[in-house]
Amino acid sequence: MSRLLPPRPTMDHLRKQAKAILRAHQERDAAVLPTLRRLAQFSRVGDAEIFAAKVALHEAQYALALDYGFVSWKKLKERVEASAPPLHANPPARWFHGSDRQFDHLRAGSTVTPIIELARAFAHRPRNVSIQNDEIGNQNLRRVEIVHDGQKDGYLYEIEVPDPSTDLRPHPESTLAPGEEMLTTRELSVTLLESLPLADSLRQEYEEPLKPAPMAGPKSRSDGLAP
Repeated sequence: MSRLLPPRPTMDHLRKQAKAILRAHQERDAAVLPTLRRLAQFSRVGDAEIFAAKVALHEAQYALALDYGFVSWKKLKERVEASAPPLHANPPARWFHGSDRQFDHLRAGSTVTPIIELARAFAHRPRNVSIQNDEIGNQNLRRVEIVHDGQKDGYLYEIEVPDPSTDLRPHPESTLAPGEEMLTTRELSVTLLESLPLADSLRQEYEEPLKPAPMAGPKSRSDGLAP
């Protein structure tokens, strides 16, 4: 199954995803194999051969583009640059995580979100979560409805993220707007906010203002990423 672009994709988000593919390949993470097998040289070889091979950044970008259903990185870039700006222009001030168990620290590779309602939904260990977005043009608002089939009581945590640029990385399978679902790169401290008994109602709804990205000024240096 191909990946789905988030509602407001950015090239920065996709470049980080491509780098995450390289990192996963270097760490021999089996989750990256379906993406790399989209490359012709890896389509008919075993796992060991893929992990033993060298993968360049441009190859990771090409594999990612194929995974999104595009014929090239250039075509993916054209599609993204024609899209709306990201919802969150700046890193959120607070990050949350929902779980069905208690702990003192959040391990690396865990999901965090600035959307507290989404964290509450995942705290109940659902099998499925449906998220509906509805932009309210005249009021510059976005209404989000979350429906899930929770299975357990849960816990809501606030996560201490000293530096989002290094402590977090994009979630490679996320279909949310950039910045709304991230993965931790290291163990982080947590604060338990509340316990969440599984309720009869599994539907949550909230509204938030749309936050357009600021106008970009001239860059003083290159970001070092491939175009």
